[in-house]
Amino acid sequence: MKKSLLLIAGIVAFLTSTVSAQFQYKHAEAFEKGITLIDVQTSFGMYRDKNFVTQRPPIFLGVDYGFSNDFSGGVFGGWNQRTYKDAYSPAYDVNYYYYGGRLSLHMTEFLRKKTPLKFNPHKVDVYGTIWAGRQVAKQTTFVGTGFLDSGTTTIVGGYLGVKVYTNYPIGFLIEAGMGPYGLINIGVCGKF
Repeated sequence: MKKSLLLIAGIVAFLTSTVSAQFQYKHAEAFEKGITLIDVQTSFGMYRDKNFVTQRPPIFLGVDYGFSNDFSGGVFGGWNQRTYKDAYSPAYDVNYYYYGGRLSLHMTEFLRKKTPLKFNPHKVDVYGTIWAGRQVAKQTTFVGTGFLDSGTTTIVGGYLGVKVYTNYPIGFLIEAGMGPYGLINIGVCGKF
């Protein structure tokens, strides 16, 4: 049994190092043409509704593709839930679903050439993103088992962000700006 586990561990270690080496050769830069970026994030924001009581942390997923060495485009989707309490009614939850598209300008190379900021292009991706999409609010019904559509609205905004990668194609991100899910976003990202 121990020999089998050691053999499996050895095979996994070999394959991981081989795949990692191939990936690092294929995409040496933090961002370049032909790269696919994936991010999973949550956010912190300010909500000003006086009836707003609590919120579950939002979860968002985004996928982008590098059209050139400076531009990428993709889609995003996400969910969060807020609890509301009106003056003369019980508290109720509203689920918010988000989806849309986004375009990003990747500025690491420009900043390295035109400013004193010398970001490592292999590890750092500095970018600005504009996005547009829809927010759908759904409220659990008290009678029946379905959802009551509480409204849909168009959302637009933008972020400035930084992704910092490790020696593997995995990194961390932070973004600031106006978004559907907050003012400051943090998360993990990957490049493929």
